[in-house]
Amino acid sequence: MDNKNNINELYKLNPKFSTPKKKCIFGTGMHARQTYVDLSAQGVRIDYFVDMEVSDSEASYMGLPLISEEKLKELNASVIIASTSWEDISERLTQQGITDLYVDLHRYGEVEVQDGYLCSVGKYSMERDTLYILCPAGIGDTLYAAAFARATKEYRSMEHVCLITKVSHACIGDFFEGVDEVIASSQLTEQLDLYSIATKTWYLKNYIYGHFKKNLCQTFDNEYTENKNLPILSYYKRLILRIPYKSRPDSFHCELRDIAKSQIAEMMGKNKQFAILMPYANTAKMLPVELWEKCADLLINDGYCVYTNVKDAAEQAIAGTLPLCEGIYDMAGICKQAELTISVRNGMCDVLAMSKAPLIILDTDKDFYEKWNTKPLNQNVVHVKCFETETEDIWQEVLYQYKRFRSR
Repeated sequence: MDNKNNINELYKLNPKFSTPKKKCIFGTGMHARQTYVDLSAQGVRIDYFVDMEVSDSEASYMGLPLISEEKLKELNASVIIASTSWEDISERLTQQGITDLYVDLHRYGEVEVQDGYLCSVGKYSMERDTLYILCPAGIGDTLYAAAFARATKEYRSMEHVCLITKVSHACIGDFFEGVDEVIASSQLTEQLDLYSIATKTWYLKNYIYGHFKKNLCQTFDNEYTENKNLPILSYYKRLILRIPYKSRPDSFHCELRDIAKSQIAEMMGKNKQFAILMPYANTAKMLPVELWEKCADLLINDGYCVYTNVKDAAEQAIAGTLPLCEGIYDMAGICKQAELTISVRNGMCDVLAMSKAPLIILDTDKDFYEKWNTKPLNQNVVHVKCFETETEDIWQEVLYQYKRFRSR
């Protein structure tokens, strides 16, 4: 059965959604949550979530009743399927007489695999002589996957390496000569991420899934947790890209191009030396503003012009500093020319460490402090422990490290 002929495309809401019928989302994973958020933002009211089997009659999900597939048959409802297995689910529900079905085909796409090769994903055609490395996560994860592109190409005997990244991370491929091409598409990245997790497809002859979190709960897989003592670079080289231990040392495979001087940095440095504060991160908690204000006062009193890295108007510059909103590539060039950057631990820290920028990193997470220390990338980087530590103690350590930096 060709289920595409029996499914309503959800990407642009069908007029049927204006009817008074109950509306259900089939699924309870990450993408069911995202679908719920997307539809709620468009003013669509969802009444139930549905899963195949629900043992508790009063179960709930996202604050809504969670019902079983069996219970769904009793409702005259519109069903939005939020799963990569939407074809199987829609066929099963149709056989049960449930026919008012919807799916976001633009989100899930069509993935074609033949003879162990990734052939196409929706409108994208894939070449058999190109190795595609999917980078579904953050800046740092994309950076490390890209860092070993040349080594992976050599080991897999491929002539061409293409990164598949979110639009916001596309410039990371420009840092490395081993990256021949970048497909910057957040939609394609999400589609392949969904496909790999749903089918447990991590490797094909021309495809690598480039991350440790291989489930919808976004938790690390067992191979990661069983190799706690590996250095940061080896996690990617050994566990993701499968480059064997007998190959050359990590440092020879992790080669960052010289970052071009930033015109923005040259303009910033015309009148006086400058420093950067990076207090914001998507994956780290915010340290007290008072700590950042002390850092700003310290740098300003020493004669620096101080900037706060912000992504948009919602993020405020620290008092006494100027806002700075630039992309990843320009920020790398700016920080390399800055006298110092003080940053909460985030993906940009990996880029800056690899580019040899002078850097003090404030670690708010014990796992990152212990396992993802950037010292192997840049011996001049300083990590400051900010977890299980009082703000005043953090400040004293920052002050101590800053004085050491100034004395060099």
